[in-house]
Amino acid sequence: MIDVWTEVVSQLNSHDHSADLINMFVFLLRLIWKNRNRLVFEGQNTHFHQVIAIALDHWEDFQASQFLQNKAHLQQTPWPNVFIPPPPNVIKIRFDAVCNHRREIGCVAALARDNSGQPCGWSCKRYQAITDALTLEGLACREAILLATAKGFDKIILEGDCQVLINTLNKCIAFLPMEIQDTVKDVLFLSIQFTKVSFSFVRREGNTAAHDLAAIALRDDSFICNPWQQVMFTTALLPFSGRNY
Repeated sequence: MIDVWTEVVSQLNSHDHSADLINMFVFLLRLIWKNRNRLVFEGQNTHFHQVIAIALDHWEDFQASQFLQNKAHLQQTPWPNVFIPPPPNVIKIRFDAVCNHRREIGCVAALARDNSGQPCGWSCKRYQAITDALTLEGLACREAILLATAKGFDKIILEGDCQVLINTLNKCIAFLPMEIQDTVKDVLFLSIQFTKVSFSFVRREGNTAAHDLAAIALRDDSFICNPWQQVMFTTALLPFSGRNY
């Protein structure tokens, strides 16, 4: 019996979705119980290889149906182009990333604003030899949640213009992109500490402020290490909350 379970675990670990074994294992246990009853009451025995295959098929069908349901919901959701202030006592943090392929430098930025639209924190960081767009967007999101942690925010809304990343964080896609696997795990782990946290998509033209902050940090070598310059730039960046920032 131990040899059988060793082979079961081995087959599950070799599957593409080994990171999500809990839901998969539920389907496997259901199939084991069903086939146990068939053996006891009908005398029909099914080889455990076939049980695993059927369980995986059922699990993948379930994942696909969840993906299609979430996709349909997302298609009906309006995405704002302008900054919509968060509720009182909630901080909205928008993030973005830019890169310079020639210099092989990526830069991420996060900008926090309160319910009056005023900036209450920001962060920007450079990464050498990282220019992949999805990877940088994931790092930008992590920078946003680290900013919230450093500032002691309790309730936050994180907004970015990378739909793949936002859908991944909201578990609206069936498969986790390899480029952001570790970063998404970091973000979800860090989010546990907050009373409220949500991830929302914003169109690129509505994410101008975070983009401009990342762009100047990439372009100006002195900007990241000059807090006064950051204060002046950020204050001038957000003249009032009704604009597409």
